[in-house]
Amino acid sequence: MWRAVLLHDAKAGYATRMERVYALLSEIERKWQVESEYIEASHISSDQAFKYLSDIRSTSPQVRGGIVTSRSHVLPLSGKKNLNLLNTAILILYEGGRPVTVYPHLLGTFYRSVEDSLEEIANYGPSRTLESRGILEDPICKILADDPTLLGAGLKTVGIEVSTSTGIIDLLMKDDKGTWVVVEVETHAGDFAVAQVCRLAAGYSKDSRVELDKVRRVIVCRSFEKNLIETARSAGVQLYRIDLVKEA
Repeated sequence: MWRAVLLHDAKAGYATRMERVYALLSEIERKWQVESEYIEASHISSDQAFKYLSDIRSTSPQVRGGIVTSRSHVLPLSGKKNLNLLNTAILILYEGGRPVTVYPHLLGTFYRSVEDSLEEIANYGPSRTLESRGILEDPICKILADDPTLLGAGLKTVGIEVSTSTGIIDLLMKDDKGTWVVVEVETHAGDFAVAQVCRLAAGYSKDSRVELDKVRRVIVCRSFEKNLIETARSAGVQLYRIDLVKEA
């Protein structure tokens, strides 16, 4: 059983964005049978605050990454390691009573806001969303961003974590012929990755007014599910697998 607990401050500056958050939580509850609970800051006792802090800290760093606010990112815990509800709503996701992740969070260089994360969960469900990123994605993205020609001659990196109306593109590139390249990086890729990169390419095409046939869709992964080659080929998605080659 999945449960989402939303902590928020009704007097905070982000309160104007909460209507969208409530709508997404309602959709998730209806579509994926995820129980949801909304708790306003003034109703949180000191004992409850301690419990939520403990729950947040007990989530795996490999899943939720950084959770302490820095100059660059607003995160669930303040610099003094208290709940940072004056600056951000906090969403804790539980499975079977066990806290598994928290939003917002910073996994490597990838920032996941409450709203973006809820949109992913609404589209793909909590299990798929948690499976969609592993600990290898960030270093793979950095390698490809530093040397985009690994995916083809003439490629240049345009951006990392590029926001679109349909989600966040891991890597955006462009080749010397003017074709845009949307890259989705996964540790283990499945049909979800194909749907994701197609959705992101469509969103970028619409937002940037670029013809969709001028947007190349690429998945880079360490491993993939059995039938993914056929799925990717039929969807017009290029699939790259990273492997080690013994040279000596």
